[in-house]
Amino acid sequence: FFPFSVLGALSGLLMPEITRAHTKGDTAAMRRLIFTMLRLTGAFSLAAGAGFVVFGAPLAKFVYHDAEVGRYVQILGFVAPFMYLESMVDGVLKGLGEQLATFRYSLLDSILRITAIWFVVPKYGMMGFLGVMVVSNLMTFCLNMKRLITIMVYFHIYPDWFIFSKYKIYQKIIQVLFGIKIKSIYLHNLKYV
Repeated sequence: FFPFSVLGALSGLLMPEITRAHTKGDTAAMRRLIFTMLRLTGAFSLAAGAGFVVFGAPLAKFVYHDAEVGRYVQILGFVAPFMYLESMVDGVLKGLGEQLATFRYSLLDSILRITAIWFVVPKYGMMGFLGVMVVSNLMTFCLNMKRLITIMVYFHIYPDWFIFSKYKIYQKIIQVLFGIKIKSIYLHNLKYV
């Protein structure tokens, strides 16, 4: 639908450039392109999600004459930023040569969705389906982000606020959320476990 078509165009422009930078070994360009994509996608997806949450009910009532549809749109509005970021990160991973990882994540996601829909939807209906979608998208988002962060650590690609932070809170957050432990935080001596 509409909001994602904008990100699809961004993906079409950025992914070949990320692939080119990766094949040349240009980590500065990779860093710039990856963080540009994350910033633009994050801002756009938060705005789109907020729009779904705020305007979902009135628009659904106007278009479909049904307030229940608006609740579904509002629920999806909360997960929209993760859905959009997951899709863009998936494209970046493919540009970095991680097609096998993204295939495994997509296969796992499909198997879990089909299984969950088989058991949950007959009992809980549409709300069960939305629950499956939310959990599935969050899981795939986390798997793709963990892989991207692992690749970024491997190539020494960090945002400035991470490298030059005098506090190690960012390393702890990444360790807790994604299971990646950073041993040292010096610009030219970055290692991961």
